[in-house]
Amino acid sequence: MIRKLFLLLILYLGFNTHIFACDIKIISFGSEKEKMNLSINPEIFPDQFGGENLLIPINEICKTEESLFGSMINYLFVNNKLLQITLMRANLNDARLLDFAMDSYGEFSLPSGIKKQNFRGNHVWEKGNENINYVHTNIHDGEAEFIEITNDLYLLDLEKYNQKIGKWLDSQK
Repeated sequence: MIRKLFLLLILYLGFNTHIFACDIKIISFGSEKEKMNLSINPEIFPDQFGGENLLIPINEICKTEESLFGSMINYLFVNNKLLQITLMRANLNDARLLDFAMDSYGEFSLPSGIKKQNFRGNHVWEKGNENINYVHTNIHDGEAEFIEITNDLYLLDLEKYNQKIGKWLDSQK
C-alpha cells in the first residue's frame, strides 16, 4: 500500500512540476514588505493614497521559467500590508500568462475557433481565500495580459484604497 501511495506521489509531482516552477507569491497577503526576502532591490513607487508598488522582473523570482521572461510582478502594499499581486506582460502576443494561469489555477474553454494569442477577455478563479483574475486586452499599439491575485481577507482594505483613487480621479474632471 505504501509503495502504491509513493508511486502516485511521484507521478503527481512529475506531471505537475511546471505548476511549482514559478511561485510569484513569495510573501503572504497582509505581510509587511520588509518580510520580502529578495536578492535585488525592487523599484518602489509610493503613491499619495497610502500605497506602494514594488515592481520586480519575473526572472528575479522565477529564474528558471524562461517562458515568462519579459513579464513584471507588481506587489501592492497599502499601509505596509500586501493586498494584491499582479503579473503583467505587454506586447509579446504569445499568451504565456494564459498558459501560466491555466496551469496554475485550472483550464477554461476559449471561444470556438479562437487561438490563445487572439483571445481577448478574462476569466476568474477562486482558490481557497484567493481570487485570481486573468485579463487579456488590447492596448494602444498592442496587447497586454494581466493576472491579478487578491485575498478575501484583505478585499475591504483594497476597496478602501481603490475608493481613494476613484475620488481623486473624479476630482480631476
